[in-house]
Amino acid sequence: VLCLPSFYEGFPNVVMEAMACRVPVIASNAAGGLDALIGDQERGVLLSPHDEAAWREELSRRCNAEGLNWKAIEQADHYVRSNHDLAAWIDTMEYSFSDALAQRTKS
Repeated sequence: VLCLPSFYEGFPNVVMEAMACRVPVIASNAAGGLDALIGDQERGVLLSPHDEAAWREELSRRCNAEGLNWKAIEQADHYVRSNHDLAAWIDTMEYSFSDALAQRTKS
């Protein structure tokens, strides 16, 4: 289980790496990009960074095999591999640069 109880996060690679390794993620719903990675509790769990009791309860639950949400773990792995792997990034960059060049040549 990866726990990331931050008060602020950008778009942390450690969460994407955990998701790609099928490690359950518990992260804070603090400002930043974690909500985009986790989704609406689809690919992990988001908690308030100030709610210590919720963190203890969720971590305790996730440390037991029956507390693991295998569907969420599989969705997390699929999401990261589909949206954040090198090939997808290269495709996005190629599209962005081609689009920017096309816009520039129209001007």
